[in-house]
Amino acid sequence: MAQVAQYWLSTGQIAGIYEANTDALVEAQIVPDDPIFGYYKVQTPINAMDMQHYEIVAGTVQAKAQLTIVADNPIFPAQGGAKCTVTVEPFVPCTLLANLVDAYPLTVQQPTVEMSPGEPKSVRITLQLMAGYWADPIIVTAI
Repeated sequence: MAQVAQYWLSTGQIAGIYEANTDALVEAQIVPDDPIFGYYKVQTPINAMDMQHYEIVAGTVQAKAQLTIVADNPIFPAQGGAKCTVTVEPFVPCTLLANLVDAYPLTVQQPTVEMSPGEPKSVRITLQLMAGYWADPIIVTAI
């Protein structure tokens, strides 16, 4: 099976994986002189579910380092001022996304974010796509 990774020229982050039975079919997905995306013919297949684990750097596929999103209290009372503190380990400055909408930058000065929704709900916390790192999402729930 042949694969081509489509990636942002500006960051090297993989945007998609094209897969086909023949090189000709997969190469047909390449847009010549694309100003936004580059295309890399993958030698070792990448599972589309794992493409966030890799990036294109200097014309080669590079594995990213894994971070772990951690919450000190992933299930907490919605009422009464309870909070859930979230960060990444090992710590690197990054941005966490809550439900893919709200962005929370983590910096050396502010390495954590506190969640306190005030009402019962679950929030999916993900790492915003970034160079060098990836993380599995977590769910925190106010009950």
